[in-house]
Amino acid sequence: MSDKAYAERLARTIESLKCAEVIRSTFGENVVTVVFRVTTKYPDGKIDERPLLAALERLVLHDPTGTKSQWLSHVCSRLLPKQMDDGQWRMVKGWNITINSTNMGEHLDVVSRLLRGESDTTPVTKELTEFPLVGVGPSRNPPNEKRRKGLGAYTVGGKDDIKVGR
Repeated sequence: MSDKAYAERLARTIESLKCAEVIRSTFGENVVTVVFRVTTKYPDGKIDERPLLAALERLVLHDPTGTKSQWLSHVCSRLLPKQMDDGQWRMVKGWNITINSTNMGEHLDVVSRLLRGESDTTPVTKELTEFPLVGVGPSRNPPNEKRRKGLGAYTVGGKDDIKVGR
């Protein structure tokens, strides 16, 4: 397949979501980019991005490190000029997806399944709950009275907010 065919394939995948209209698709060596805008609306006429954001979330949260040659995705919103019915130009919100890969055919299969919600792969579920203070020794962070006389982090309410046996 040619790079142009890959760009058209990603554009067809986005249009198959039934919530977006492709404005243009571009391609280069090992890269395809699709610019599109959301077409789903609430009953009052405002744009409803929820279906698109659900699809993009699946793509962004997927961890491609398990594949032989990795692919990279870039997703962003951007302002685009649009000529209105009265001839005036206005700035409208659009979206941009860029996929970089050395094995575009295989990885576009994965990207298409992720966007459509057909993938059985598990998304990244790593949650950062705490992190150490930079430049401080390891015994500084624990909120333990026995270590170094209680120096370090405390809960939001301080030492006395946790009552055992409430």
